Order: sequence, then C-alpha cells, then structure tokens
Amino acid sequence: MSLSLIVNLSVAQLMSGGLIRALDCFLRKVGFMKAFVVLSLCLFSFAFVPQGKIKLEVGVKLNRKYIPKKATEQIATHPSQFRPFIKRTVDGVEYIIAYDEKNREIRYIHTTDKKFRTASGLRVGSEIPLKREQLEVYPSWEIRAPITSDGWCPVVGVDLPIGYNLVGAFKVGETKMVTITGFSKGSN
Repeated sequence: MSLSLIVNLSVAQLMSGGLIRALDCFLRKVGFMKAFVVLSLCLFSFAFVPQGKIKLEVGVKLNRKYIPKKATEQIATHPSQFRPFIKRTVDGVEYIIAYDEKNREIRYIHTTDKKFRTASGLRVGSEIPLKREQLEVYPSWEIRAPITSDGWCPVVGVDLPIGYNLVGAFKVGETKMVTITGFSKGSN
C-alpha cells in the first residue's frame, strides 16, 4: 500500500471518526518508525512557515521584532532630519528602512541594490532623459527624478557644495541623459 493512500485513508478516518482511530490505523499500516518520520516531517514543516515580510510602504508600522532594542545608527531622511534605520533584504533586494522611534512607522526607504527593479523596469544604473525642471532638489541631500508609477523616486544625485553640480550642468530647456544611483520612498 502506498504512503499517499495510507495518509489519505487516515485523513478520511480522521474526518469521519476521530483522531485516535486515524492514528491507530496509520500506525498499523506503516509501522511506528515510518509514522514517526512522517508526523515529524509534518510538524517540522509547520514550525518553519515563512514569517510576514516587511511591507515597503511609508507609514506602515514596523513589527517590534525588526527593531533593535537600542538604535545606535541614524540616517538622513531629509535635510536636517535623521532617523534610526534597519537594513533588511526583501525578495532578494537590500533596503535601508528608516522609522520613527516613537511609533515605529516607516518614514523613508532607500536602495542602491542592482537587483532592484521598478514596475517599469528601471534599475540602478539605468539612464533616463530629464530636463532641469523635472529634478526635485532637496538642498544638501538627494536630487530626485519624477516619481515612478509604483511610487519610487529615482535618485540621480546629491546636492552638495562639493563634487559634480548636476543641476548646474543643465542649460535652459535642455534634456540630458541622467544615471539613476538609487531609489527612495518618503522623506522626513
């Protein structure tokens, strides 16, 4: 008698007559050791059900299990605003997730992971055509391209007084190909 037939018989008996009769039948048909192995595998598989993933949306409250007892590092989430953060990999992509210490709400999400893709296929390293008027410049912080259909802001530079001046590189009305260096959601 095949194992799947025996398991199905035991399940049928369980449904119609109770747990004790189903276990007794199962033990007699396959023997104690086989029954022990099958039941152990069943229990083991239930013990490792995947835990809920972090929902990557600004305003979502993080589960306490993701937050360290003492947050020691902070990241800029807006000019002159710093927040504690965690690094997490979700669906194979690494993210920085900054949150409000008081209520655990996500305030800012950022990734520079080359495996990340937007719904339209944009990724770190993609080049997009932009005009100066389309840039959203946060002084001393990020320079962002227009938001994507799935809510991500392509980061195309940083607005610092040293280094390459992306904004100054544009002439009035000129379109330039700009490289995406990361993706962000939220700020403050």
